Amino acid sequence: MAIEPTINGLHIGTKSDGAVDYTVTEVPLGTPRHFRIITIGAGASGLNMARHIELHMENVEHLVYEKNEEVGGTWYENKYCPLSSSDLVGRVLKFALRYPGCACDIPSHNYQFTWEPNPDWTNFYSASREIFNYFKGVADKYELYRYIKLSHMVTGATWDEEEGIWKLRIKNLELGDVFDDWCNVLINGSGILNNWKWPDIPGLHSFNGSLIHSAAWRDDYDLKGKKIAVLGCGSSGVQIVPTLQPDVEHLVTFIRTPTWITAGFAQNKAGPGGSNFEFSKERKQQFRNDPEKYLAYRKEVEGELNHRFKFIIKDSPEQAEAKRFSINEMKTKLNHDEHLVKHMVPDFAVGCRRPTPGNGYLEALTKPNVRVVTDRIEKVVPEGIMLSTGELLKVDAFICATGFDISFCPRFSMVGRNAVSLAEQWKDKPEAYLSLAAANFPNYFMFLGPNAPIGHGSVLPIVEHSAKYMINMMKKMQ
Repeated sequence: MAIEPTINGLHIGTKSDGAVDYTVTEVPLGTPRHFRIITIGAGASGLNMARHIELHMENVEHLVYEKNEEVGGTWYENKYCPLSSSDLVGRVLKFALRYPGCACDIPSHNYQFTWEPNPDWTNFYSASREIFNYFKGVADKYELYRYIKLSHMVTGATWDEEEGIWKLRIKNLELGDVFDDWCNVLINGSGILNNWKWPDIPGLHSFNGSLIHSAAWRDDYDLKGKKIAVLGCGSSGVQIVPTLQPDVEHLVTFIRTPTWITAGFAQNKAGPGGSNFEFSKERKQQFRNDPEKYLAYRKEVEGELNHRFKFIIKDSPEQAEAKRFSINEMKTKLNHDEHLVKHMVPDFAVGCRRPTPGNGYLEALTKPNVRVVTDRIEKVVPEGIMLSTGELLKVDAFICATGFDISFCPRFSMVGRNAVSLAEQWKDKPEAYLSLAAANFPNYFMFLGPNAPIGHGSVLPIVEHSAKYMINMMKKMQ
């Protein structure tokens, strides 16, 4: 049987003579048809989407599915988390997990929505709790919870070509039941920093001490006076090491790959040497009383962030200067220790990978109670960590600051046109249009997809501009 042609799910019939059969609807030209939109995730992307859909679209039913018990995305998960990244069966169990030093490396006044400025940020770089409170405050103020179903996880999404819709499988994590849903447009705002993973080390879970992941920190860990090991020198590791170093008896940190360690973003606007600082009451009052001056300050900081884009451009003069400056800075902070410099300073260009701001990290590596290990970990045994050299490092706690699965593929099954799996399509190289749409996946948008420009500044302006693009597309589709 022939299938009638469709346009975004609307059937267009044909007469026996081949002419198109249609009916003129009794509505004005340009009247938007009813649209059902589902967004996955109630972090920054989902909250921004919820607010702007209600402001700029008509005749829309919008629903946000959030797997956690609260909004806030990665900043909620830097307050609470499940027992493990895969333990999402039944009700999610909470544990406080603000790992020591957990904060954002983007200036506070530029890590906020442009439409909801907050003149009362405590510090130039904000801690995780204050960022979470900001996003929750946005959800409360604008009553966005009416669009959000908490503790609901999308487990599968399949495109129905004939109907022109996405068919979803949803799991209620509180009750355990699974049900079906559908939408005209599916928006993935689940982010890239929420699916944490243990490192693949033989015997890891045989360790008798405290085995800790930076993304699942519990508030009952007391590491003062202990011998600890920290694996990883990414964003989490460089915050944990200098925070714990003064209080522990001995700290071993493993450096697997060199990375550019820099001062915080927009360091020219930060404290001495790019350090963090607390805004005075007078400064915050000035921001509140003079919105134009506050906006000018935010634009100055944003301009400083955007200026960094130049050193991401391959072989540019700015990239060469950034490399020269960073090498000198790292050598100075490492006290020109040849062993540390050899293993810490990369040979690739600045901007090839996102630089890791880490005030105090390099200095901490030179302290008497810190040992930097560059040998390979052979395995973990009950007593500690066995190196490839045969040396056994006996420690009381092993902290894995080994990050997240950032492969871009959703953690749920995603099947598009012609039964194409997104995981299969992206297994070798993830590709997207403007970082927000993928071939073979109609009516599907994503935030911060492949090649999103997240290397030099705040993700929130990217999220806002992506949302504008998506909304304009959906209005056209209506």
